[in-house]
Amino acid sequence: TGAVKCWGFNGYGVLADGTTTNSNVPVEVNHSTGMRAVAIATPGYGACAIFENDSVYCWGQSYTVTAINGPVTNGSVQIDFAVGRTAVSIDGTSDHMCAILDNGSMNCWGVNTYGQWGDGSCSSVIPSSGCDGENGNTPVHVNLSTGSSAIAISTGAGSTCAILDNYSLQCWGQQSGEFDGTSDNILLPHTMNFTDGADIAYSDQDMDGDGTRNALDTHMAGDDDGDGVPVPDDPYPSNPARWMNCDPGSWGRLTCTEAEPGHFAATGDLYHQPCQTGTYQPESGYPLCYSASAGNYASFAQATAQTLCSAGTYQPNVGQTSCIDSSPGNYTNPNFGDAGSYSSSAFNISANSAEYNGSIDSNSDVQDLFMMSVPKDAGVTVGLTSPSGADFDLAIYDYNLTLLNSSYSTAYDETSTNNTNFSDNSNLYILVAPYNGTGHYTLQVWLFSTLDGAIIGNPSMVVDVEIGAGQYQCSEGTYQPYSNQSSCVDASPGYYVPDNGSISQTPCSSGSYQPLMGQSSCLLASLGNYVDTPAAIDQTPANAGHYVNTTGATEDVACSAGTYQPNTGQTSCLDADAGHYVGVT
Repeated sequence: TGAVKCWGFNGYGVLADGTTTNSNVPVEVNHSTGMRAVAIATPGYGACAIFENDSVYCWGQSYTVTAINGPVTNGSVQIDFAVGRTAVSIDGTSDHMCAILDNGSMNCWGVNTYGQWGDGSCSSVIPSSGCDGENGNTPVHVNLSTGSSAIAISTGAGSTCAILDNYSLQCWGQQSGEFDGTSDNILLPHTMNFTDGADIAYSDQDMDGDGTRNALDTHMAGDDDGDGVPVPDDPYPSNPARWMNCDPGSWGRLTCTEAEPGHFAATGDLYHQPCQTGTYQPESGYPLCYSASAGNYASFAQATAQTLCSAGTYQPNVGQTSCIDSSPGNYTNPNFGDAGSYSSSAFNISANSAEYNGSIDSNSDVQDLFMMSVPKDAGVTVGLTSPSGADFDLAIYDYNLTLLNSSYSTAYDETSTNNTNFSDNSNLYILVAPYNGTGHYTLQVWLFSTLDGAIIGNPSMVVDVEIGAGQYQCSEGTYQPYSNQSSCVDASPGYYVPDNGSISQTPCSSGSYQPLMGQSSCLLASLGNYVDTPAAIDQTPANAGHYVNTTGATEDVACSAGTYQPNTGQTSCLDADAGHYVGVT
């Protein structure tokens, strides 16, 4: 209807009901113009409105009431612009008002303590301020840049800013360094200079020049949905609630905003989406979340990082929310890992670009094999940097382990699936094999769209590809009876562990012994010695009058009648000398 209603504090007559009585319920303003209001601003204890004939009337403090709870002199007071000029936009904060006029010029009035009028003057009761002007409700012309028009205004408590028709931003009045880096009041419009340039974005304007802002203009040529954006600039010509089609990584309905870390935004998204459990995104402005790498997990939504599996746990798969306890007979260690050599033991890597670090630790580490699930309409380029002084080779295979491409020439190798058509999701195997040398290598993976060439993920993201992705059997001579362990236990003296992956140690049987820890077998008692108990850590010499003439003996043998042995640890007995006899065993 164009009626104005106000409520709240009314000590200066801002409710315009003819009183200075406060009201907590809306009361209709009696502004005495007899017209409908089309825009309103409420500076301090006053109010100003543009009416349907583009005139401006104000009421409240300094307009219709001069002192708190004083007499109300009028319903409203008209603001007189230059002859023939009318207002198209209005704004006010604290105690000053500004309006854009129909010719793009700008007028301000009210309090001018800090130069917020923008005409080069200021008013102040402080003699040292250098201000000799007076406050007033007569509009003054703002000295914008020559030849420029204002298309938007915003007022602060002691300052004013305007967007000009060249999309530059000018500000003036009170500051604390945000305008020109000083604390000086600026009495004339100052052009702001931003890091990314002087121009700023502004969508709420009159694009067809008919005097009606886009958001309110339902008759703009080519704007069938009435959202203020005509075709072909409107990607949603039949949806008045939308007029932005944001790029991948950004979201919005009216403006575009980068997706925050822990979120993603696909093309045209109205809002960014949280990364689901098992995925993460450390940066802003990305159209996807990364699946947690093998050896890592992401246990909560909106994660900005993946977490390495702790000692005693591992995770062979990507996109997981937790890690798995190592089983008895096995261990895991966050400082060690070794990718498998066969398709059944290949380590998984996530389907995104990244820098993967691995190692060939010894001559027995003959190759590392990795597997990536490549999405439909995507390709992969892989680069391999060998350690200094070594030369590792690179090859990639399809899901059938058919060779696609390879590079065997130098310390840096690179190959790609460029000539391979992945019409559906498919597994890709990446093989690193040492030609000579050992050490740490870098596997650079670029996953890209075969439709537009766009890189998927962040190639600079670093992942230790072999750490935490598998559990490892305890070696011979060691064992582990418990799950969730980061190391194995050496077999005790008197015990041995003959096999990999053992959950217990075995005592040496009688006739054998083991004096050392961490052994995979026991020692047979030697000639002249015996072991008569299990789990022995030493052998026992044959007693005097006894002998042992075999290995692995469990007892010594008494010398027979007619023989004797005065020493220990002997393998035979002595015959009685001439003139002597031995009558007992």
